[in-house]
This record gives sequence, structure tokens and C-alpha cells, in this order.
Amino acid sequence: MENVQKAFGRKNTEIEVVSHGKGLGLIQKTNSAMGERIKGIADTGVVFAACENTMYRMNIKKEDMLPFATTVDSGGAEIVRKQESGWSYIKGGL
Repeated sequence: MENVQKAFGRKNTEIEVVSHGKGLGLIQKTNSAMGERIKGIADTGVVFAACENTMYRMNIKKEDMLPFATTVDSGGAEIVRKQESGWSYIKGGL
């Protein structure tokens, strides 16, 4: 995210991180190790979105997420919607 912003400029990029499955831990309040760094990135305009399907399956509530996190109905569907509207997709994680 930070490298994309550096390469293209923050004003020239829109970034949405869609977290689903095990990736949901990235934006949970329990992620104290990364919480401040993620908050700093969000402050640059990056949107962090949690998959509601994963939240339901893992019994995670909106209150369990970092306060700046948004939700989307389906992580996979959100990625498809973004790609169909011209966004590029970069898969992160392991």
C-alpha cells in the first residue's frame, strides 16, 4: 500500500484493503502489534474493509474491529465489483 502510494502519489491512488478469512485479523482490535501502523495507513486515505460473511462465520462483531474499519457484504464480491469498475487487484498475505 505504502509503496503504491509512493510510486503513483497519494492523490493519484485509491486503495481498499478487503480483509476476509484469516486476513480479518489484520483489522481486529486484538491486533495490537499492527493496530497503530494500520491506523497510520488508514489516515492516508486507505480504506480497510472487513468481509461480513467472514465476520458472521467467525462470530466477530463490528465492535471487534478497529474503529476506522468498514464492512462489505462479501469480500470476494467486493473484489469482483472493484475489478469490474476498473480497479487493479493485488493479492497480499501468505
